[in-house]
Amino acid sequence: NFVADTKEKKELVKMARDVVVGNTFDGVYFCGLTGVGKTHLACAMLNLWNEKFGGGVYVSTVDLMEGLKDFEGGGKRLALLDLMKNADFLLLDDLGAERPKEWALEQLFLILNHRSNEARSSQNKKGKVTIITSNYDLPRLEERLYNKSDEAAGMRIISRIAGMCKTVEMTGKDWRVVR
Repeated sequence: NFVADTKEKKELVKMARDVVVGNTFDGVYFCGLTGVGKTHLACAMLNLWNEKFGGGVYVSTVDLMEGLKDFEGGGKRLALLDLMKNADFLLLDDLGAERPKEWALEQLFLILNHRSNEARSSQNKKGKVTIITSNYDLPRLEERLYNKSDEAAGMRIISRIAGMCKTVEMTGKDWRVVR
């Protein structure tokens, strides 16, 4: 029920549908201010994927990092990482909202590096689709993910995102406030 009430939003809906059924991109990085519809549109893509193919997974990056931390060192952590790395369609919601700790950045890199290597544009034609939402554009996300103990961690993550995702900046008013 994403409301496409402007030309820009209609183009976004078409692009989103094309990503899911037309295999046009390996992923999309939706960025923009809070409440402009990033998660709403990304979840619509996930729902369409699951209707057509199944196997799509949604996760908030904050919840993902907490879950991985809770399972640290065990088989459950590896199973959760494996699910995130190998889902046919993965929606990572609110990237950058989590506190950028070295351990969390390593886990995020493991997931995104694997998915980048398995993207549809790679030799593996089946590929994986990765959709990411964030309040940060890529340069600001790299700053957010900066870590003193590994200064290149954010850069490596941004490189994987940029390589597999079309960046789409969404604008508008916060629908939660406008109501």
